[in-house]
Amino acid sequence: MYRQFFGLNSLPFRITPDTLLFYAGGDRGALLDAISYAVVHGEGMVKIVGEVGSGKTMLSRMLTKTLPEQIHLIYLLNPSIQADEVIFSIAHELGLRVSPDQNKIHTLHAVQAKLLEMHADNKRAVVFIDEAQKMPLETLEELRLLSNLETDTDKLLQIVLFGQPELDEHINSRSVRQIKERITQNFYLAPLGPTEVNEYLSFRLHKAGYNGPRLFSSAAGKMIYKHSNGLLRRITILADKSLLAAFSEQSREIKAKHVRAALKDNESFSGKSFQWLNPVAGSAFLVAGLCIGLLLTPGVQTLSFKEANATVPQKVVRAQSSGAEQAIPFVKDSPVAVQPEATGKKLLPPGEKSFTIQIMSAIPADREKLKNFLHDLVDKNQREQMLIKSPSGSEQKMYALLYGQFSDFNSAQRALKMLPPSLKRFKPFITTSRLTKATHNHSSLQNVASIF
Repeated sequence: MYRQFFGLNSLPFRITPDTLLFYAGGDRGALLDAISYAVVHGEGMVKIVGEVGSGKTMLSRMLTKTLPEQIHLIYLLNPSIQADEVIFSIAHELGLRVSPDQNKIHTLHAVQAKLLEMHADNKRAVVFIDEAQKMPLETLEELRLLSNLETDTDKLLQIVLFGQPELDEHINSRSVRQIKERITQNFYLAPLGPTEVNEYLSFRLHKAGYNGPRLFSSAAGKMIYKHSNGLLRRITILADKSLLAAFSEQSREIKAKHVRAALKDNESFSGKSFQWLNPVAGSAFLVAGLCIGLLLTPGVQTLSFKEANATVPQKVVRAQSSGAEQAIPFVKDSPVAVQPEATGKKLLPPGEKSFTIQIMSAIPADREKLKNFLHDLVDKNQREQMLIKSPSGSEQKMYALLYGQFSDFNSAQRALKMLPPSLKRFKPFITTSRLTKATHNHSSLQNVASIF
């Protein structure tokens, strides 16, 4: 309806997972590379977790295009499948003819023979399970047993689980603790940040053929971010209906009032936020996200690090949150000559407005991962200049990792520009705070070293 009015060749905000519209920002591109690497080289189960509408289906579709031809993908589309039915579904997906009266053991032998045949032909089967949080525990346990099919050197069948955050709770059950131990790669699909939401809107419009001035005003973009929680599906729906509202007024710019009109048409968009790590700061991706460029694109990322740190020795860090460990070369950033005016125990006087740089946020459950990140990947000099705002009260539910305190915005801005790449990847931003006597006495704001 609005295509011709806005000069579009196609509808920019369709919710169907069209891989031509894959947005690689918000660390989606890096995550796709990381999962591809894990599937091609991994031996254990792989888990990808994301909120409803965060883009898991699109990611799985992209994997079908990026994985090499020797990977044979098997989709278990029904997560409610019973344990006794799994082997028959896999046999069917492998092209095996299984008669209705054939027993489970006979089918298992046929599947194993087929997988050995594929292995001899340098091929491998990978099972993709969507909505895995809905899968019965008995079925997950059956899949774990099937993942035991192997040769002396290689797994014959690999399992990839896609699910909502409830999947983590699902596999924490003691009855399936062996499954959790088999998951060697954990990836978390985080929501988009405010800047990434605007980039996503522009990206989709460009893909649809739009070449004019900016369509979504700054206020409209902020409102879409607020009420979508950074989730792609919500962003897409709101953007589509906002375009329709602007078209109905014959407005060439999408303004906040058009987003409000879209919200009235979608009462489920309450704008209530949920807790999540900042992009890249989750579980294995906390470290793997920092290092995946070194692992997968040495021609780009390694070169830039070497040019800036030609004499800095390499360090090996752990890139997996559970199961086997994998050594990845990581070139540490050079020490940065940034001296905040107050850090740790030397805080600015209470009551004074100050500026600080927020590096990232982390939920209390990921305290150990945050600790490992600070220990393994942050230079000691940088660590000494960092502050942690601990969770306190009913509103603050997350740790905030801060970098120094500054009496004026310009000083904070200079420090922000001088942060090393390993910290800039988290998209740090300048924020203000007025210290109370409580924070000044370190009840909630402390030096990193004092609690880690």
